[in-house]
Amino acid sequence: YRKRWANHWPRVGQSYSGVKLGQWCDNQRQNFRKRRLDKYQIRTLENIGFPWTPYQNRWEDHFQLLKTYRDQYPNKWPIATELFKDKGIGGWCVRQRYDFSCKKLTSDKQKRLHSLGFVMEPREIKWQTYFSLLVEYRKLYPKQWPAQKEKLRKKALGSWCSKQRSANQSGRLK
Repeated sequence: YRKRWANHWPRVGQSYSGVKLGQWCDNQRQNFRKRRLDKYQIRTLENIGFPWTPYQNRWEDHFQLLKTYRDQYPNKWPIATELFKDKGIGGWCVRQRYDFSCKKLTSDKQKRLHSLGFVMEPREIKWQTYFSLLVEYRKLYPKQWPAQKEKLRKKALGSWCSKQRSANQSGRLK
């Protein structure tokens, strides 16, 4: 299995050559936690890079993928259904926000996501997107602000700025 798919480990329910390999791997993890594996078994599994905590590894893999995504697209966040390098990065981001809202996201993971500028509150994403566009606009045109109907990257930046001014004047801008 590892020779064929060097970057993947079988998941529970996954079979290979007629063997329920995913379940077997899960059993090894359970036996490890219950101290039922001997030193030889542990060493043998570790020699092939066996992940004792696959979900943590998967989180780390997706975090690194998000970093790469942000390097490639610094003014954009993945949408829910977006794939990047054949991985569901958009769905993973949705899951992080859900875990945050349920208080299931550890403070360490929150800090790491925050270091990328990750926005936990979905309503802030649109605001952050337009704000980034405004910063870009001001770099291009430092002596002017966008007019009401002005667009940047096919986004109605002028209209957004107008709404921000209106919200600020009425005390609705936080």
